[in-house]
Amino acid sequence: GNENDANASTAYSSYLHIDTNIERLSDHSTNISEAVMELKNSGIVFNKEVIEEIINMQKLTSLALNIVFEDDSLGQMKDVENQFDDLAEEYKNNMIDRLKKSICKAEGSMIYSKVLIDFERIGDHLLNISEYLAEIK
Repeated sequence: GNENDANASTAYSSYLHIDTNIERLSDHSTNISEAVMELKNSGIVFNKEVIEEIINMQKLTSLALNIVFEDDSLGQMKDVENQFDDLAEEYKNNMIDRLKKSICKAEGSMIYSKVLIDFERIGDHLLNISEYLAEIK
């Protein structure tokens, strides 16, 4: 009937959106690995504090990846996505402080800034996936 057609149409649309978001996750992951290569090639070394911040973002990404496909994960994913935003903001402010104190150089800070944006976007796309999965169910 029409209801089944509507449900199938909604599910199909959601799966297409999930596919697109997975593609974006891949893009942001590639950006991060390219940033690592850029650091390696330029000889820039992040200090311990920056490395700890990146590790925290990696841990949050792992947490999000572990919960995104669980049943009823949407509420949890909203919280995790907020954590991505909060950490990215905090770490961006830390970076500005380090720049002001000349603890780090502008080139490394620009690369780090891009990496933070990529992590933040990863959080956005994982939340989107969780929302589309909720629609399908």
